[in-house]
Amino acid sequence: MTGEETLPSRPWTTGTRLGWNLALLSLTLVVRLIPAWALQTEVADIEAYHDLGRSVLRGDNIYALRLFHYSPYSQFLLAWAVRIADATGWRFDFVVKLPSILADCGTSLLLFAVLSRSGATRKSALFWSLAWALNPVAILSSAFHGNMMEILPVLILAAYYVLEAASRSHDRDLLLPLSALLLGIAIAVRPYPILLLPIFLFFGRVRVIPVFAFLALLPSALSSLPYFLHARQVFLREVLGYQGMTDFGWAAVIRAMSYALHDKKIFSFDQQAVSDSQRLFLGAYSLFLLTLPFFRTSSLGRALLIPPLLFFTLYTNVSAQYLIWVLPIALALRDRLSLFYTAAATAAMVLFYSIYQHEVLYGRFPRLLPDNRTVALAYALANIALLAVCCYWVFRILREEMGFFLREPGTSSLARSLPPRFIRVYTGFVSLCLGAWLIQLVLVARRAWHVAAVTLS
Repeated sequence: MTGEETLPSRPWTTGTRLGWNLALLSLTLVVRLIPAWALQTEVADIEAYHDLGRSVLRGDNIYALRLFHYSPYSQFLLAWAVRIADATGWRFDFVVKLPSILADCGTSLLLFAVLSRSGATRKSALFWSLAWALNPVAILSSAFHGNMMEILPVLILAAYYVLEAASRSHDRDLLLPLSALLLGIAIAVRPYPILLLPIFLFFGRVRVIPVFAFLALLPSALSSLPYFLHARQVFLREVLGYQGMTDFGWAAVIRAMSYALHDKKIFSFDQQAVSDSQRLFLGAYSLFLLTLPFFRTSSLGRALLIPPLLFFTLYTNVSAQYLIWVLPIALALRDRLSLFYTAAATAAMVLFYSIYQHEVLYGRFPRLLPDNRTVALAYALANIALLAVCCYWVFRILREEMGFFLREPGTSSLARSLPPRFIRVYTGFVSLCLGAWLIQLVLVARRAWHVAAVTLS
């Protein structure tokens, strides 16, 4: 169920809307600023950010440090964080978390605006906005971990909302480029949203596809151009070679079970299995793009959920900060599965930090959870629950969209643009691709079984 509701019985007044906006803003800030200020620990990504910020201020090539794997756009936030920390005397670990915390505030306000204008009741709009403001996955990412991935949700949600508004507005010539630029800034901050670009292009108008694609790629292209011209080898090595960390997903289950069964921590994973899982994910993602014509023309939001869910399910190297990817759109759609996802992801994150990066979770305070085999077993079970939710979520979306296509084919772009004969040909082609991917899945599963057998024996 997606949580769809009827129109509100009482309209929002300007005063009521402003009051709730201020309350959401205050709540989002408070629950993040308190731990961000209190932890007082510079570890993991925060420690790397401090080194990178100093390097940017010195004019170094940050890619030579092998700590920065993204387009250059966000490096200046790190430099500004160093300057602000030096000027104010605040700790760097607090200052560098502020952009992510402020982005979380923007997501809360934008989510409330989207919901209150989309037919949600007042109670529903407040509930789903609070589901982000108090979301432990978001709080752990911004206030504890401090990774700048948290800047993406507000940009992706804004791009989605603007594109949806463009489909109902006469100002499409203004709104479509704005949606593209918002998505482009997100891509320039971190590369993940480029997986969403084909979906935005598909649900946009055909005649604006070249302009939309150009604007969406422009920010990262402009910021990358100097490095591409003057330090191409190092730049491409870092941007294209990064594969993430095996912290969540099916490989993390093997990792955790090794600790639970044999009291042995694994800090690296079989590289062949990592590469195989990457190809498996890319194959599933490509197959998903082929199914887009079967989606209803109103299902942009549901389509945007699929790439991150496939990533979490199939890829081995899922880091903690990636787990927010699916949340902003899911909450905007009032999808109840996002609540189950939040519970499983929160448990997995807390248990992961307790075992591998306890300073991120506890800072200068005493540990609440021990680093032992029982916690490792719970960490494995939490990852299994997370995988189950993600698998079912993908299955449910695809089943419902295919169901609509079979019952009401006129709601899909495929039925609107092709005659029945070509639809049958296209459906057969997609089925062949599915068969090829299933063979790939079996081969990867065999490799994973072998790795698990060797690791856990």
